[in-house]
Amino acid sequence: MKSKAQLIKVILILIVLIFIIAFCYYLYSNSKATQKYSETKNLSQENQFGKIEGSLIPPKDVPIIEMLVCAKEITKQTSYCTAEFIEDQKYKNGIGYVLELPIGKYHVYSIYSLDNSKAFYSEYVLCGLKEECKSHKPVEITVEKEKVIQGIDPIDWISE
Repeated sequence: MKSKAQLIKVILILIVLIFIIAFCYYLYSNSKATQKYSETKNLSQENQFGKIEGSLIPPKDVPIIEMLVCAKEITKQTSYCTAEFIEDQKYKNGIGYVLELPIGKYHVYSIYSLDNSKAFYSEYVLCGLKEECKSHKPVEITVEKEKVIQGIDPIDWISE
């Protein structure tokens, strides 16, 4: 009887370890999206970049560490993301981001990495997030050489 109980204990420990390893792999694979952001830093040497900056408001009860801000280039469909956030009172909710991007046209969104829900910088955001604002269409932004576009707040969690 003692050996059967020990066997069950070992099996339970192995199951827990498998879940922990799977969860760590999931987090690691999601963090690879931030690598594209660091790749864009090399573009600054060529001066073929611009920056976007804005506020980030996570959905209720979501820790900021579980989020990314991404910009998806419209024609090439390439996404550039960051998980580096700035705490400063100049941002709504005291949290913001800066993302360096190659020149081009983008849709900007924040993403909650555990369930992949997205919030876009949309017409709803431009309208003031008011109930009478009906459109949740993502807004196309144009990143220009050596320019910083401020107020790009991907906070429309209703947009999907």
